[in-house]
Amino acid sequence: MSDSLSLKTLIAFAVLLMTVGLAHGQNPVPAPAAPEPQKPASTTRMVWTEDEIVSLRSPADNYIAEKEAREAAEALAKGRTVAAEVCPSSVKLKGPKTLEEAERAILDSLGDIDDQKATLAKLNKELDESPEDQKAAKSKEIERRTVVLEESQKELKALQDKRDNLASKAAPVSSATALTREAAAPLAMP
Repeated sequence: MSDSLSLKTLIAFAVLLMTVGLAHGQNPVPAPAAPEPQKPASTTRMVWTEDEIVSLRSPADNYIAEKEAREAAEALAKGRTVAAEVCPSSVKLKGPKTLEEAERAILDSLGDIDDQKATLAKLNKELDESPEDQKAAKSKEIERRTVVLEESQKELKALQDKRDNLASKAAPVSSATALTREAAAPLAMP
């Protein structure tokens, strides 16, 4: 008797499920499709910024970019070390010959230093936001870039000293030239 009761309950439950399934599957009154308003073709184009492009990178791409930056910094540091070993006063030997060259070199060096400072600020911000497992690598990168920045500042100081030296040498010559011109001016007038 209990078998027939459970069989009847099972059949009733199956019929109920089929009925609900059929009722749910049928859509008695289809809703009229409202035509979508046509949008005019947009003539503006998306301009991607560096931040948006960086956000599209996968973790593997980020790792590769960081690895390449690290290798480039190491190569630059190694190149500067080798240059310092070969010729300790390489800045003085490669220094500008004229006052104008010195001014251009100083401006270039200042731009380079500003870029390095911006990169260090960005790395420090990333260090604060990065997970614990990446902080050691970021700290090493910051240390390397700090050393490069200090070297650039030393080069800037050497360039400024060279400019001052060239300016002091040019000052007596230009004053002598000015005296010669002043002396020649009354002779040239009738």
